Amino acid sequence: PQMPHVQGSISAAYTWDVPYGKLLTRIQYIYRGPLQSRVYNNPLYDHTPAYNLWNFYASYKPDHMHWLFAVTCSNLSNFAGVNSRYTDPYGSGQTVEQYVPPRQIFGTVSYSF
Repeated sequence: PQMPHVQGSISAAYTWDVPYGKLLTRIQYIYRGPLQSRVYNNPLYDHTPAYNLWNFYASYKPDHMHWLFAVTCSNLSNFAGVNSRYTDPYGSGQTVEQYVPPRQIFGTVSYSF
């Protein structure tokens, strides 16, 4: 239990020469196959479905400066997937699900010295 038969990720990145600096872009695809949460394989409680996620990152570094500007977007498509599932084995029958975090967008401004 708790191990999908297939999972993986692939990403592609490219650095662009743009006016007055460099722009780095990166896209990432993540796939996690379905899995059984417990060894009992009860389809009502133990099946955790597969999911696909896309993440994006971009940063701009001006020439001859110490600044860096970046933006990151995780779960680009805002997929509401189940990351894991746990059913209490001690008779209460409670099932808890951990969800994939919703779309999150972060901005960063940094200065290196």
